[in-house]
Amino acid sequence: MSDDTTDDTTDRAAARAALEAAGSAAIDRPGDRRVHAVATAAFGLLVGAYFAVTRVEPALVPGWVSTAGYAVLALALAAWQTRAARTVPHGVRRVSRWGLVGTLAVMVVTLGVVNSLYRDGIPGLVLVVAGALVAAPMVVAAAVVQRRPR
Repeated sequence: MSDDTTDDTTDRAAARAALEAAGSAAIDRPGDRRVHAVATAAFGLLVGAYFAVTRVEPALVPGWVSTAGYAVLALALAAWQTRAARTVPHGVRRVSRWGLVGTLAVMVVTLGVVNSLYRDGIPGLVLVVAGALVAAPMVVAAAVVQRRPR
């Protein structure tokens, strides 16, 4: 009976050690980090482009065209990210969400400023700058994701 107890204790200790080692191992593949960084930046640029395109004269770009294009591209981007990355490295979701919050905040402020300044059409350069401002927080978040220490 003492042999069974010794084997059981040894098995438990080995299992505990293996579990602790697995729990402390960081799952952080550089390739996956790059995929998440590219997807974060691309989504920010997509939101910025959508913001700019939806401010263009409706006769030039109907609203349904820009919305459908945005939806298709966003879904394709999400599908690519899901298939290309095997893991989600530590901290990526948090940084990406903060980038999205920043992008949405900048979009609300930019929308208010642009709409108050331009009543009868918005110059193209203003649209480009506004779109870049909207995209900037997610592009910065992507750089943080890519450069974050492993």
